[in-house]
Amino acid sequence: MDTALTATSRLSLQNSTSSIPCIGFGSYKIRGQTCAAAVLAALSAGYRHVDSAALYRNEVRVREAIEQSGVARQDLFLTTKVGSPRRKTERTEVYEDVIETVERIAGKDGCVDLLLMHVPGPSREHRQSLWEAMEKVKREK
Repeated sequence: MDTALTATSRLSLQNSTSSIPCIGFGSYKIRGQTCAAAVLAALSAGYRHVDSAALYRNEVRVREAIEQSGVARQDLFLTTKVGSPRRKTERTEVYEDVIETVERIAGKDGCVDLLLMHVPGPSREHRQSLWEAMEKVKREK
């Protein structure tokens, strides 16, 4: 049996009908047109998992590259991360931050396949607010 990883290798997720590509393209520290070009090149090379984060400040460029690539959204696995560096705890503000993050990378009516808590915050209250906002977005999207 061939166990070599390729850009198309996938891992089935337990208790789910979903799978995640084993190899993904991370966009940390890539900004502006360089980010868009790098993501576009990765998608052209066969990558189907793209990872970003609100803190990277490049989600719009990632989305633009995906739109430009011609790769169908259902063929991609899109990951982003949330967590407010402003340490907000007001639930409405935290929820709005999560929505803005998803919309920056996936568009107004889009969704992500994996939403991670990137900066959980220093307090239990902050983590709870962020978790509840993520759950609400999951129910709505």
